[in-house]
Amino acid sequence: TRSQGASLGIGSSGVNSVGFNQSKADENSKTVLLTSMTAKQVNITTQEHTQLTGSLIAATDTGDKDGNDNGQLNLTTNSLSASSLNTTINNKYSSMGFNLALSNSKTVQKDKNGNSNKNNKNNKNGNTNNTNKTNKTQNSTSINNASINYTNNKHNAKTKVLATLGNGNIQIADINQSNSKSSTKLLNRDIKDTEVDIYNIASHKGLKGELDTRLLTKAGRVKIAQDIKKSGMIASAIKQILNTDRAGLKDFFNEANKLHKTDEAIKAKIANNPALAKALTDPNLTPIQKQQLAKELVGSVMVELGYKALEVKIVANTNTNTNTNDNDNTNDNRAGHYGEDNNIYLIDDNINNTKDLTTTIGHETSHALDNQDPSINTNPQNNASKTDNEIYADNYGDDFGDYVEFASENYGNGNLASTNNRNLGNTPAERQRNTKLVERNNQDYARIDKSKGEDSAIIRYATPILKDPSSAIKIVENGLKAIGVIAGAEIVNHVSDSAQDDVSDIPEIDDVSEVAGTGAPMPDGEPSEDWDDKNKYANNPDKQKKNFTKIKGKRGGYKGKDGSIWSKDRTKHGGEQWKRWDNLKDFENKNVKPKSIWPNGRIRKK
Repeated sequence: TRSQGASLGIGSSGVNSVGFNQSKADENSKTVLLTSMTAKQVNITTQEHTQLTGSLIAATDTGDKDGNDNGQLNLTTNSLSASSLNTTINNKYSSMGFNLALSNSKTVQKDKNGNSNKNNKNNKNGNTNNTNKTNKTQNSTSINNASINYTNNKHNAKTKVLATLGNGNIQIADINQSNSKSSTKLLNRDIKDTEVDIYNIASHKGLKGELDTRLLTKAGRVKIAQDIKKSGMIASAIKQILNTDRAGLKDFFNEANKLHKTDEAIKAKIANNPALAKALTDPNLTPIQKQQLAKELVGSVMVELGYKALEVKIVANTNTNTNTNDNDNTNDNRAGHYGEDNNIYLIDDNINNTKDLTTTIGHETSHALDNQDPSINTNPQNNASKTDNEIYADNYGDDFGDYVEFASENYGNGNLASTNNRNLGNTPAERQRNTKLVERNNQDYARIDKSKGEDSAIIRYATPILKDPSSAIKIVENGLKAIGVIAGAEIVNHVSDSAQDDVSDIPEIDDVSEVAGTGAPMPDGEPSEDWDDKNKYANNPDKQKKNFTKIKGKRGGYKGKDGSIWSKDRTKHGGEQWKRWDNLKDFENKNVKPKSIWPNGRIRKK
């Protein structure tokens, strides 16, 4: 038998799917039914030849449901031959089908001046005639997904139905004669087993595949990567809920939406601002250029989230003064600081590349958002809330940096600059302008009380232990529906509509002027003191000074018997702590990040 079919899916925008399938089935079988001669007592006499072919002769008791051989068979014949019959099955089945998922779009054709509504023409008298013409609309259809399903099944089997003779008195006259006609080689004497399988072979061949056709184009691959990134926002939102006390289950939508808006604002800004896109890839930016870059990113995100944009200032750290006054700029291990004057300060000497820069910008932006949100406890005297806000800012800063990196690679000029050359300019006048800018910023930075602001330390990357592992179970139990809605309805679909090779569909965010707003409410809470439950480095300079030797020429540096190098973290970023390097070589390598250790030996950051 053969069959064919086709399918057509129609939605509001037109045909959205096309499918075709065909199948073929061939069956070829021969079945043999066993012929039986049975009774309580069987008596058979033949004067000539008896031929038994695929059949049964036996004596069984009438009431015996199991059909046991009672041995009451009497057969007398001159000769006896036995042969079997074959039952065969040869079946074949094959099918093939494919389906195309389509998307339809309409574009309005514009003239060379970009007009699409009116054609203005001058008549002979010089007057302008406005003639309204119907815009030419071009319909386009593209394949989003192609799938194929191929199957080829075979079943071949062969069974012999045996010639079977029960037990009893069997007399064959010529059985021992030289010219005997009898042939009992194939004679079966077991009346309960009258068939034997020769072979039974089933084979299956199949091919089932699905191709996301977005892989075939650069724009499509960007869409796929964007979808993956958007899905990652769900994990980031859950991370904030699990690792901070200020965010709870009820804040899941707010947290996911906050990241979504942050990403969209960054993407739009980079896609629509060629100067910014170029700057992100340039390792030779001057302080003026870095400051402008930071203001563009901070302003676009804060405005998109409904907050007031603020100033960003680049600070230079000379690292020549040994004064430990917290208001001094020198010997400052911070990468950034959100000041009591509501400005973000970026310490250029402690930022190694553009990814560090954007991550630090994101960290301090988080503090700036907190300061404008009345629901967040930003009291610097509340150590619990301060630590909780630091953890939150660390997470947000990491996501912020990742979003900038993705947008630069896919909508901008390429990879972020891997170094920071701290360039002051190429001409004397340019160097003078940048020097004066840094000097003014340094003076502003020196005047503020750092203890009343929020820091972004050089080393801030961490994977903290969950504050409450049971929260993960609550997320699974109560949040799956919410997660599905966010991923499917709001985030992923939005990306599929916005990621294009050209960036005409990305909203422009140029205005970073003051915008009033409160943002999403995020309840305050009190975090646990430690992030890690392992007291791994109890043997530290605070606990076992006899096991450490002070390093000459290294302010605050100690060397342990195991070769590790320890240095007191003087920023007090998140509380008293030590920085630990595995060896002196790592300590002297600026690119090697140390572990942050609490005085009790627990790891704060790795």
